[in-house]
Amino acid sequence: MRLDVAQNFERKQGGKPMKSTEIQKMTEGAMVERINAAKFPQELKPEEKRLLAMAAITYGFDPVMGELIIYQGRPFVSIDGRYRKARETGNLDGVTTRPATKQEREDWSIPEGDYFFRSDVKVKGMSLPLTGWGRVRAAESQGKGFKPIDTNPQRMAEKRAEAQALRKAFSIPLPSTEEIGGEAEEEAPKLLVTVEPPACPSTSSGQALADPETGEVIEEGEVVEQVSGKALDH
Repeated sequence: MRLDVAQNFERKQGGKPMKSTEIQKMTEGAMVERINAAKFPQELKPEEKRLLAMAAITYGFDPVMGELIIYQGRPFVSIDGRYRKARETGNLDGVTTRPATKQEREDWSIPEGDYFFRSDVKVKGMSLPLTGWGRVRAAESQGKGFKPIDTNPQRMAEKRAEAQALRKAFSIPLPSTEEIGGEAEEEAPKLLVTVEPPACPSTSSGQALADPETGEVIEEGEVVEQVSGKALDH
């Protein structure tokens, strides 16, 4: 993210940019406090804030700077987050994005009216670039409610191509915010969490574990998986 853009975002969101190493050293509680202190969407449920905090710490993204969001109970990473992480590695050697050629559209059976882009990401030490394709179907840009697609479908197709190429190049398995509103949204990876409601009795180890929806105490040694803000026993 450019300095002027980051500073403007900082003023709007009420926080300051952080490096991945700083983010990954934070505790879940500290990250939740950071989210609460920022001018952040406050409609998030407590369990969604915990999921957002855990995803941010796990992958080193900064939700306050718009790099990571929760949408319908799942974490999504933005193109700005992918670019920052790629630059931090020191291995990003350039990104080239363009509309697909006529032949490429024919090869992929892309109908008239759909936006289709190709992005090539060069990584130092690799002889060939990694390619991503981004598509916005004509039906997506017809006022279905996701404003970025409605207002600038061409740019959204470009971002989708870049996000796919960057994901291939730098192996971050979170779905992209640019795919929201598309026909094939991905499932987010599962994150392991423990839930510690104060009203629950403790296990023999002193840590209380409970299902966040039912309040049922989970026996010590059981694993709870957090997906879309829900807990599953095994």
